[in-house]
Amino acid sequence: MGSLSKRSARKAVQSQVVAISLVFALVLTAASGSGLPLLLWALGTAAWVVLAATSASYARRVMGAEMQADDRQRCEQRQGQRAALATQLGQAPFQRWIADGSLPNYAQVSAELERARAQVAELAQRREDLAVELSLELGRNLDRLLEFHLALAEARLGGLRRLGALPTPGKRLPALRELEMHLGELDRRQQQDPSLAVIGSAHREVLRRRIEHLQQGLARDVRLGAQLDAVPDVFTWVLEHLGEPGSDGREVSQHLEKILLELEGESGERSGAPRPPAEVMPERAAVRGSAVRESGG
Repeated sequence: MGSLSKRSARKAVQSQVVAISLVFALVLTAASGSGLPLLLWALGTAAWVVLAATSASYARRVMGAEMQADDRQRCEQRQGQRAALATQLGQAPFQRWIADGSLPNYAQVSAELERARAQVAELAQRREDLAVELSLELGRNLDRLLEFHLALAEARLGGLRRLGALPTPGKRLPALRELEMHLGELDRRQQQDPSLAVIGSAHREVLRRRIEHLQQGLARDVRLGAQLDAVPDVFTWVLEHLGEPGSDGREVSQHLEKILLELEGESGERSGAPRPPAEVMPERAAVRGSAVRESGG
């Protein structure tokens, strides 16, 4: 894409002012028979391009136009994802869980985060002390966070469908309780009839693997839920920090990048459930950790 100064110079050259002034210069040259109008046009255009390439205010306008174009495209993509997510959440069993307050409406949360993203963009535009490149970087990182939130929500809903129930503190997962009862019954039958030892051993291994798979799903749901809880707090922190007079925009950007890396995890872990950022919402991760121990043993 090139540096901002180069993009500003290119925008200046392509502006209507340059094109219109060239037409007038050509007309005057033809009418007067002198090349002076074209020479003056060339000098004026060169000065205009240099000014545009070095002007912070013009660079900010260019940056704003670029951000708006990029924001529109990414926002439209997120709107499509959000609509698909809302459709899922309107179906059973998610609709019932949302109604009783046990599951957040992640489509609504995403829409609220989108509005917070727009507020951050307005703050960045108003802050003259914030470097234009830093504003772009901040906006892109927030876009990544919005998209990651939608991906996390999709992943959690898929996991909950496989679990067949919403993990609740103090209650065993029905599917897990059923498998454990089945395993206990198998052990009793084998004690009563030793001839079932061979097939019973294989059957017991299958049941244990299914129990282990459910417990892994529970642990994954805890991590996804904690990450989803953390994202709105990140947006709140960014808004509060940028709104403080004299706050360090570079610090905000660097900390946001760190949070994103922690949320997304290492590249080899992205197919699983990366751990939530401990410094953002440690208490929520701890609460959810106790919940999975109570639900899944």
